[in-house]
Amino acid sequence: VILKHHPLRPWLAPLYAMILEPLSKRGYFSQCEDVSVEVTKALLSHPAVKHVHITGSFNTAKAVEDVLQKANPTLSSAKVRSMVTSELGCSTPQIIDNGDFTELELLHVARMIAAGKKSFCGSNCLSPQVVVLSKQWKQKDLFREKLMEELKRQPTTPCYYPGSVDKNKSLVDDCKQFGSKCTRIVAPSVSEGTKVSDSDHVVVVECGTPGEEGFN
Repeated sequence: VILKHHPLRPWLAPLYAMILEPLSKRGYFSQCEDVSVEVTKALLSHPAVKHVHITGSFNTAKAVEDVLQKANPTLSSAKVRSMVTSELGCSTPQIIDNGDFTELELLHVARMIAAGKKSFCGSNCLSPQVVVLSKQWKQKDLFREKLMEELKRQPTTPCYYPGSVDKNKSLVDDCKQFGSKCTRIVAPSVSEGTKVSDSDHVVVVECGTPGEEGFN
């Protein structure tokens, strides 16, 4: 295995070197930093490459497939696609059971969801992206109030990940065109010296109820 580090996290290389030293000594593992697109293409085009796993966007996955296809013209497109696996983020759901909870329990859950969503500006792979509530749950409105209060109270971190702001805007625009209610929750900055824009704040999209008119 050869690992190419993300250009935003080259500082992970020495840590990986320590943790995976036994594998490196045996010749099973090596690593490199992200130097340039040309170097990455050369790495992908090496005949020893049989499988590529990436963490990144859909566009990155397609670009990797294109390079592999050019480097292996005798392989079918289906075979090349099977050579690539991707972790491209997901809509990790937080499902609140239909129960009878104390206000402290509701607040605890709201704080956990808000903290998970806001950590690293929501760019964690397991960042909560969807909250699922039972339509029949008697406490759903009270819980929503507490969740909105926590999103407003907990500080916002600027979106550092490439394309985050554009993706946020695109999603909100699409949902608004569909008719979904979109509420941007303005909160204080994570620190006095760090500026946050409107695009950095969490947007709550009301998706509706499955099976009913207006569900997005």
